[in-house]
Amino acid sequence: MRFGFFSPRTRILLAVLMLLIVGAVQGTGYFSVLGVQPNLILVTLIIFSLFIQTLPNYLLLVLLGAISIQPQAGFSKESLVLSLVSLLAFWLKSRRVTQTLPGIAALMLIATGVFYLLLDPTFLVGSVSVVLLEALYNVIIAVFLFEVCAWYQRKIVG
Repeated sequence: MRFGFFSPRTRILLAVLMLLIVGAVQGTGYFSVLGVQPNLILVTLIIFSLFIQTLPNYLLLVLLGAISIQPQAGFSKESLVLSLVSLLAFWLKSRRVTQTLPGIAALMLIATGVFYLLLDPTFLVGSVSVVLLEALYNVIIAVFLFEVCAWYQRKIVG
């Protein structure tokens, strides 16, 4: 068992820290392109679902993401939908969703579509171009984040 920077506890703490940072940045508009803001929390949770092996650890991250997406008392509809889509991604991982570029792209496209389908179907139908642009943006960020997480995982093994 390895300790220090690569220990399982440290990896979870780093994931929590990263999710807190992403939650803080989500509402700032720094990543807005053509008026479209990516769902950084959704992207982060989906990618973490591919690397976190135990459900309790992932549930901690989902709860933190749900609180971060709309920090208010109680759960909003957006928080609930985010949680459901994130848990769906964790379940799909157990069904052997491949950790390849097409697999990640498909997972992000599905996650973004299901997110808007459950959150506001009229927005999905009425603003297809916005949803598609956000989904593409989410895919680009997801691939980058996946590569960073894969590099970190290789450092653990190597």
